[in-house]
Amino acid sequence: MGKLDLMGQDCDFKSGFVYNNLMYVAGSHIIEEISNSTWRELIESIVFAPLEMTGSVSCFREAKETGNWLKGYQPHEGSFVPLQDDCDAIIDLVGPAGSVHSTARDMNKYMNHIIKNNATAYTDLFWQPVINTGGHMSTTEELKTPPFPTTARYDDYTISWVLGEYANSEILMHGGDTFTTHTLIFLSRQEEYGVFVSSNGGGIARSKNQLISWYIQDLLMGNDPWLNASTICSFPEPWKKAQSSPNEDISWSQYQETSSVELKRYAGNYSSEIFGNVSILFQEDEGWDSFITG
Repeated sequence: MGKLDLMGQDCDFKSGFVYNNLMYVAGSHIIEEISNSTWRELIESIVFAPLEMTGSVSCFREAKETGNWLKGYQPHEGSFVPLQDDCDAIIDLVGPAGSVHSTARDMNKYMNHIIKNNATAYTDLFWQPVINTGGHMSTTEELKTPPFPTTARYDDYTISWVLGEYANSEILMHGGDTFTTHTLIFLSRQEEYGVFVSSNGGGIARSKNQLISWYIQDLLMGNDPWLNASTICSFPEPWKKAQSSPNEDISWSQYQETSSVELKRYAGNYSSEIFGNVSILFQEDEGWDSFITG
Protein backbone atom coordinates (compact mmCIF):
# COMPACT_ATOMS: atom_id res chain seq x y z
CA MET A 1 0.00 0.00 0.00
CA GLY A 2 2.91 2.32 0.69
CA LYS A 3 3.82 2.31 -3.02
CA LEU A 4 0.49 3.52 -4.40
CA ASP A 5 1.71 7.11 -4.58
CA LEU A 6 4.41 5.99 -7.04
CA MET A 7 1.77 5.09 -9.63
CA GLY A 8 0.55 8.62 -10.29
CA GLN A 9 -3.01 9.69 -11.15
CA ASP A 10 -5.04 9.32 -14.32
CA CYS A 11 -7.31 12.20 -13.30
CA ASP A 12 -8.04 14.51 -10.37
CA PHE A 13 -9.87 13.12 -7.34
CA LYS A 14 -13.62 12.65 -8.03
CA SER A 15 -13.27 14.17 -11.51
CA GLY A 16 -13.61 10.95 -13.51
CA PHE A 17 -14.06 7.20 -13.41
CA VAL A 18 -11.11 4.79 -13.61
CA TYR A 19 -11.70 1.21 -12.49
CA ASN A 20 -8.85 0.05 -10.26
CA ASN A 21 -8.65 -3.19 -8.27
CA LEU A 22 -6.02 -1.66 -6.00
CA MET A 23 -8.66 0.71 -4.63
CA TYR A 24 -10.58 -2.30 -3.31
CA VAL A 25 -7.38 -3.29 -1.55
CA ALA A 26 -6.91 0.24 -0.21
CA GLY A 27 -10.49 0.39 1.07
CA SER A 28 -10.16 -2.98 2.77
CA HIS A 29 -6.86 -1.92 4.35
CA ILE A 30 -8.62 1.08 5.93
CA ILE A 31 -11.35 -1.19 7.29
CA GLU A 32 -8.73 -3.54 8.70
CA GLU A 33 -7.03 -0.66 10.53
CA ILE A 34 -10.32 0.60 11.98
CA SER A 35 -11.67 -2.82 12.99
CA ASN A 36 -8.39 -4.41 14.07
CA SER A 37 -9.40 -7.47 12.03
CA THR A 38 -8.16 -8.90 8.74
CA TRP A 39 -10.20 -8.69 5.55
CA ARG A 40 -10.59 -12.47 5.59
CA GLU A 41 -11.90 -12.45 9.16
CA LEU A 42 -14.39 -9.72 8.33
CA ILE A 43 -15.83 -11.24 5.15
CA GLU A 44 -16.15 -14.63 6.79
CA SER A 45 -17.88 -13.28 9.93
CA ILE A 46 -20.03 -10.57 8.30
CA VAL A 47 -21.01 -12.28 5.03
CA PHE A 48 -20.27 -16.01 4.94
CA ALA A 49 -21.40 -16.98 8.46
CA PRO A 50 -24.73 -15.07 8.68
CA LEU A 51 -25.79 -16.25 5.21
CA GLU A 52 -24.59 -19.81 5.89
CA MET A 53 -22.33 -19.72 2.85
CA THR A 54 -20.51 -22.85 3.98
CA GLY A 55 -19.02 -23.56 0.57
CA SER A 56 -17.28 -20.17 0.28
CA VAL A 57 -13.68 -19.34 1.23
CA SER A 58 -11.54 -16.22 0.95
CA CYS A 59 -8.19 -17.43 -0.40
CA PHE A 60 -6.93 -19.65 -3.19
CA ARG A 61 -5.00 -22.03 -0.94
CA GLU A 62 -8.12 -22.91 1.05
CA ALA A 63 -10.18 -23.24 -2.13
CA LYS A 64 -7.61 -25.63 -3.57
CA GLU A 65 -7.59 -27.73 -0.38
CA THR A 66 -11.39 -28.05 -0.36
CA GLY A 67 -11.60 -28.75 -4.09
CA ASN A 68 -13.77 -25.64 -4.53
CA TRP A 69 -12.07 -24.23 -7.62
CA LEU A 70 -12.13 -24.40 -11.42
CA LYS A 71 -9.13 -25.55 -13.39
CA GLY A 72 -8.21 -22.92 -15.95
CA TYR A 73 -7.99 -23.44 -19.71
CA GLN A 74 -6.79 -21.16 -22.48
CA PRO A 75 -7.45 -21.34 -26.26
CA HIS A 76 -4.42 -22.67 -28.11
CA GLU A 77 -4.09 -23.83 -31.73
CA GLY A 78 -7.72 -24.84 -32.18
CA SER A 79 -8.25 -26.44 -28.77
CA PHE A 80 -7.98 -25.62 -25.07
CA VAL A 81 -4.91 -26.29 -22.97
CA PRO A 82 -4.83 -26.42 -19.13
CA LEU A 83 -3.15 -23.71 -17.10
CA GLN A 84 -0.97 -24.37 -14.07
CA ASP A 85 -3.07 -25.23 -11.04
CA ASP A 86 -1.56 -22.51 -8.87
CA CYS A 87 -1.64 -19.60 -11.34
CA ASP A 88 -4.50 -17.94 -9.42
CA ALA A 89 -2.63 -18.04 -6.10
CA ILE A 90 -1.00 -14.67 -6.78
CA ILE A 91 -4.44 -13.01 -6.62
CA ASP A 92 -4.43 -13.53 -2.86
CA LEU A 93 -1.95 -10.63 -2.74
CA VAL A 94 -4.89 -8.38 -3.65
CA GLY A 95 -7.47 -10.56 -1.89
CA PRO A 96 -10.29 -7.99 -1.51
CA ALA A 97 -10.29 -7.49 -5.29
CA GLY A 98 -10.86 -11.11 -6.25
CA SER A 99 -10.10 -13.89 -3.77
CA VAL A 100 -13.63 -15.03 -2.92
CA HIS A 101 -14.17 -18.60 -4.09
CA SER A 102 -17.81 -19.63 -3.88
CA THR A 103 -20.42 -22.07 -5.20
CA ALA A 104 -23.66 -21.64 -7.15
CA ARG A 105 -25.71 -22.51 -4.06
CA ASP A 106 -23.86 -19.99 -1.89
CA MET A 107 -24.16 -17.27 -4.52
CA ASN A 108 -27.90 -17.93 -4.61
CA LYS A 109 -28.03 -17.15 -0.87
CA TYR A 110 -26.00 -13.98 -1.37
CA MET A 111 -28.10 -12.72 -4.29
CA ASN A 112 -31.35 -13.40 -2.44
CA HIS A 113 -30.02 -11.43 0.53
CA ILE A 114 -29.38 -8.36 -1.60
CA ILE A 115 -32.58 -8.59 -3.66
CA LYS A 116 -35.29 -9.37 -1.12
CA ASN A 117 -34.49 -11.53 1.90
CA ASN A 118 -33.28 -9.86 5.11
CA ALA A 119 -32.18 -6.75 3.21
CA THR A 120 -30.70 -4.06 5.46
CA ALA A 121 -29.85 -0.41 5.14
CA TYR A 122 -26.40 -1.16 3.79
CA THR A 123 -27.75 -3.23 0.88
CA ASP A 124 -29.89 -0.26 -0.15
CA LEU A 125 -26.66 1.68 -0.64
CA PHE A 126 -25.79 -0.69 -3.48
CA TRP A 127 -28.59 0.90 -5.52
CA GLN A 128 -27.51 4.52 -4.99
CA PRO A 129 -25.32 6.03 -7.77
CA VAL A 130 -21.98 7.38 -6.57
CA ILE A 131 -20.18 8.30 -9.80
CA ASN A 132 -21.03 8.15 -13.49
CA THR A 133 -18.70 5.89 -15.45
CA GLY A 134 -18.76 8.11 -18.52
CA GLY A 135 -19.72 5.12 -20.66
CA HIS A 136 -16.71 3.02 -19.59
CA MET A 137 -18.93 0.13 -18.48
CA SER A 138 -21.67 0.37 -21.16
CA THR A 139 -22.04 -2.63 -23.43
CA THR A 140 -24.52 -1.78 -26.18
CA GLU A 141 -24.52 2.02 -26.37
CA GLU A 142 -22.55 1.94 -29.62
CA LEU A 143 -24.65 -0.85 -31.16
CA LYS A 144 -27.20 1.22 -33.09
CA THR A 145 -27.27 0.01 -36.72
CA PRO A 146 -29.42 -1.97 -37.21
CA PRO A 147 -31.45 -0.95 -34.12
CA PHE A 148 -30.37 -3.07 -31.15
CA PRO A 149 -33.31 -5.21 -29.93
CA THR A 150 -33.01 -4.33 -26.22
CA THR A 151 -31.29 -2.02 -23.72
CA ALA A 152 -28.11 -2.99 -21.88
CA ARG A 153 -26.60 0.08 -20.22
CA TYR A 154 -24.27 0.22 -17.22
CA ASP A 155 -23.65 3.90 -16.52
CA ASP A 156 -23.22 4.45 -12.79
CA TYR A 157 -20.92 3.03 -10.15
CA THR A 158 -22.37 2.49 -6.68
CA ILE A 159 -20.85 0.90 -3.57
CA SER A 160 -18.95 -1.95 -5.28
CA TRP A 161 -21.56 -2.45 -8.03
CA VAL A 162 -22.37 -1.09 -11.47
CA LEU A 163 -25.91 0.29 -11.75
CA GLY A 164 -27.70 0.17 -15.07
CA GLU A 165 -30.55 -1.47 -16.90
CA TYR A 166 -31.33 -4.47 -19.04
CA ALA A 167 -34.52 -4.66 -21.09
CA ASN A 168 -35.75 -1.48 -19.34
CA SER A 169 -35.32 -3.06 -15.89
CA GLU A 170 -32.96 -1.53 -13.32
CA ILE A 171 -30.11 -3.90 -12.49
CA LEU A 172 -26.91 -4.19 -10.52
CA MET A 173 -24.09 -6.03 -12.18
CA HIS A 174 -20.43 -6.75 -11.82
CA GLY A 175 -17.91 -8.95 -13.53
CA GLY A 176 -14.41 -10.09 -12.81
CA ASP A 177 -11.54 -12.14 -14.13
CA THR A 178 -8.81 -14.27 -12.67
CA PHE A 179 -6.24 -16.11 -14.76
CA THR A 180 -8.56 -19.13 -14.88
CA THR A 181 -12.15 -17.89 -14.75
CA HIS A 182 -14.55 -15.12 -15.71
CA THR A 183 -17.63 -14.40 -13.59
CA LEU A 184 -20.70 -12.17 -14.01
CA ILE A 185 -23.48 -11.33 -11.55
CA PHE A 186 -26.74 -9.56 -12.41
CA LEU A 187 -29.39 -8.52 -9.84
CA SER A 188 -32.86 -7.02 -10.33
CA ARG A 189 -34.98 -5.83 -7.41
CA GLN A 190 -37.78 -4.88 -9.79
CA GLU A 191 -38.06 -8.36 -11.29
CA GLU A 192 -36.66 -10.13 -8.20
CA TYR A 193 -34.05 -12.22 -9.94
CA GLY A 194 -30.35 -12.84 -9.75
CA VAL A 195 -28.08 -14.40 -12.38
CA PHE A 196 -24.62 -15.80 -11.60
CA VAL A 197 -22.48 -17.10 -14.49
CA SER A 198 -18.90 -18.34 -14.13
CA SER A 199 -16.75 -20.30 -16.56
CA ASN A 200 -13.12 -21.16 -17.19
CA GLY A 201 -12.45 -20.56 -20.89
CA GLY A 202 -9.96 -17.72 -20.70
CA GLY A 203 -10.72 -14.50 -22.60
CA ILE A 204 -13.45 -16.22 -24.64
CA ALA A 205 -15.47 -16.75 -21.44
CA ARG A 206 -16.10 -13.02 -20.94
CA SER A 207 -18.22 -12.52 -24.07
CA LYS A 208 -19.93 -15.90 -23.78
CA ASN A 209 -20.94 -15.29 -20.16
CA GLN A 210 -22.43 -11.93 -21.17
CA LEU A 211 -24.58 -13.54 -23.84
CA ILE A 212 -25.68 -16.40 -21.58
CA SER A 213 -26.70 -13.94 -18.85
CA TRP A 214 -28.77 -11.84 -21.28
CA TYR A 215 -30.58 -14.93 -22.53
CA ILE A 216 -31.36 -16.09 -18.98
CA GLN A 217 -32.59 -12.62 -17.96
CA ASP A 218 -35.02 -12.54 -20.87
CA LEU A 219 -36.43 -15.89 -19.76
CA LEU A 220 -36.75 -14.73 -16.14
CA MET A 221 -38.60 -11.55 -17.20
CA GLY A 222 -40.95 -13.48 -19.49
CA ASN A 223 -39.53 -11.86 -22.63
CA ASP A 224 -38.94 -13.61 -25.91
CA PRO A 225 -35.11 -13.89 -26.01
CA TRP A 226 -33.60 -11.83 -28.79
CA LEU A 227 -30.64 -14.21 -28.80
CA ASN A 228 -31.07 -17.42 -30.76
CA ALA A 229 -28.91 -20.11 -32.35
CA SER A 230 -27.84 -17.59 -35.00
CA THR A 231 -27.31 -14.32 -33.11
CA ILE A 232 -25.59 -15.91 -30.13
CA CYS A 233 -22.88 -17.23 -32.46
CA SER A 234 -22.54 -14.09 -34.62
CA PHE A 235 -22.70 -11.42 -31.87
CA PRO A 236 -21.70 -8.56 -31.93
CA GLU A 237 -22.44 -8.72 -35.66
CA PRO A 238 -24.51 -7.44 -37.44
CA TRP A 239 -24.37 -4.43 -35.06
CA LYS A 240 -20.59 -4.27 -34.86
CA LYS A 241 -17.73 -6.04 -36.59
CA ALA A 242 -16.39 -8.86 -34.43
CA GLN A 243 -12.81 -8.52 -33.21
CA SER A 244 -10.56 -11.29 -31.98
CA SER A 245 -9.83 -11.27 -28.29
CA PRO A 246 -6.12 -10.99 -27.42
CA ASN A 247 -6.62 -14.21 -25.42
CA GLU A 248 -8.16 -16.16 -28.25
CA ASP A 249 -6.52 -18.74 -30.44
CA ILE A 250 -3.06 -17.32 -31.25
CA SER A 251 -0.41 -19.99 -31.33
CA TRP A 252 3.14 -19.59 -30.03
CA SER A 253 4.43 -20.52 -33.49
CA GLN A 254 2.78 -17.36 -34.89
CA TYR A 255 4.77 -15.25 -32.45
CA GLN A 256 7.99 -17.10 -33.22
CA GLU A 257 7.68 -16.47 -36.96
CA THR A 258 7.72 -12.70 -36.57
CA SER A 259 9.38 -11.80 -33.31
CA SER A 260 11.78 -14.41 -31.92
CA VAL A 261 14.79 -12.23 -32.69
CA GLU A 262 13.16 -9.17 -31.12
CA LEU A 263 12.16 -11.10 -27.99
CA LYS A 264 15.81 -11.77 -27.14
CA ARG A 265 16.26 -8.06 -26.58
CA TYR A 266 14.00 -8.19 -23.51
CA ALA A 267 15.95 -10.87 -21.65
CA GLY A 268 17.74 -9.48 -18.61
CA ASN A 269 17.28 -8.09 -15.12
CA TYR A 270 14.90 -5.26 -14.38
CA SER A 271 14.09 -3.22 -11.28
CA SER A 272 11.09 -1.11 -10.38
CA GLU A 273 10.22 0.88 -7.27
CA ILE A 274 6.68 -0.48 -7.53
CA PHE A 275 7.14 -4.08 -8.69
CA GLY A 276 10.57 -4.91 -7.30
CA ASN A 277 13.10 -6.99 -9.24
CA VAL A 278 12.25 -9.02 -12.33
CA SER A 279 14.46 -11.42 -14.29
CA ILE A 280 13.42 -12.56 -17.77
CA LEU A 281 15.10 -15.60 -19.31
CA PHE A 282 15.02 -16.63 -22.96
CA GLN A 283 15.71 -20.10 -24.43
CA GLU A 284 16.53 -20.52 -28.12
CA ASP A 285 14.48 -23.70 -28.65
CA GLU A 286 11.37 -22.71 -26.69
CA GLY A 287 11.11 -18.94 -26.75
CA TRP A 288 10.05 -17.33 -23.51
CA ASP A 289 10.90 -19.66 -20.66
CA SER A 290 10.17 -17.97 -17.36
CA PHE A 291 9.66 -14.79 -15.42
CA ILE A 292 11.33 -14.61 -12.02
CA THR A 293 10.29 -11.88 -9.57
CA GLY A 294 11.72 -11.02 -6.20
